[in-house]
Amino acid sequence: MRSNTTRIALIGCGNMGNYYAYNLSKIKDVTIVGCCDPSETKLNRFCEKWNIPSGTTDWKSLIPDEGKQSKIDGIINCSVDKLHGEIFKSCTESGIALLTEKPFAVPFEILNTFSPEDFAAQKLVINFSKRSIPAIAAARQAVDENCLGKIHRMELHYRQGWVLNHDYGDWHETSAWFWRLTEEYSSHGVLGDLGSHLFDLASYFCGYAETVSCSMNRINKGSNELKGTQLDSMDDAQSLLEMQNGANVLINTSRTAAGEKDGLEILICGEKGSIRITPEKSNDSYKLFLIETGEWKTIPCPLIPRKNFDSFIALIRNEELSDFPGIRDSIYNHVMIEAAAASAEEGSRIDLNAFGEKNLGEIWRKTIALITAVQDNLKGVL
Repeated sequence: MRSNTTRIALIGCGNMGNYYAYNLSKIKDVTIVGCCDPSETKLNRFCEKWNIPSGTTDWKSLIPDEGKQSKIDGIINCSVDKLHGEIFKSCTESGIALLTEKPFAVPFEILNTFSPEDFAAQKLVINFSKRSIPAIAAARQAVDENCLGKIHRMELHYRQGWVLNHDYGDWHETSAWFWRLTEEYSSHGVLGDLGSHLFDLASYFCGYAETVSCSMNRINKGSNELKGTQLDSMDDAQSLLEMQNGANVLINTSRTAAGEKDGLEILICGEKGSIRITPEKSNDSYKLFLIETGEWKTIPCPLIPRKNFDSFIALIRNEELSDFPGIRDSIYNHVMIEAAAASAEEGSRIDLNAFGEKNLGEIWRKTIALITAVQDNLKGVL
């Protein structure tokens, strides 16, 4: 008879791997029983640091063969984007719960190898981590309580400058950042990296989108390749969403904004006033402007939202959960990112429903049905 301990394996032993290992060490009855990284040096250091009994350079060895009992209850995937789809597929086929970094299925076409029933059975949490910022969670609650009235505009800006500033180390030498600059390992560059967070927040606050248009560009880095790899992913992206509730949402992402380190800024405009959120300055308060008072006020946010790794452990343990980023949010977000990328390539506005139907068929229809079923809960925005 096995114990009540929840057994987790980690794929990726870099910055995010250490983040998860630290936080899992604080949760009662959770044990990291295995990990994976292509670098044996990094792998051995990680195992020693977190007292993990075994490590491997082949993530597939963590997944049990068909018919064999699994020695793990869940996998946390913080590998490079290009592995996400294959890891998701293996976990789904093996019935292993998965917490994954976004985007959750690269390449996008891998979604067509599943049925809606496969998705319904899979325990999945995607790490849309911005939802866990106290100011964002509290602002969402205010919007749901109709504090701003009907939302007609939202602006989301996420400005980083690490390509020029080297805030996190020189990407020429640091693999943790270099892979983001190539389509060989990443997914649509800054759009799939920072943009996926903002597309998620757009639907988190404003419901769901009807159309998306996007433009992207990359800067000259002195050479088109490094270490035999093309530096071909996009550095800047600007997107416009037309939402089902009539709002327009402007999304601006950059990793070449010199002087910026992690500049997330959100403005939500409604018929009664506006909310401004700047987590880099304060993640536990937001600014509220109400037309009836004519002034901005600072609103403290004592609420500490549940983190996605907490939701993941609760999901594995079959505990009651609500409002966590799961399979519906994952598919919807991924379709938005792919549609935005297609818009940038074609130079045209993309109808999101038509794009999802064309590329995913029944899976998309099931996703839309799930979205429709929860829309009544979005009281403040629809």
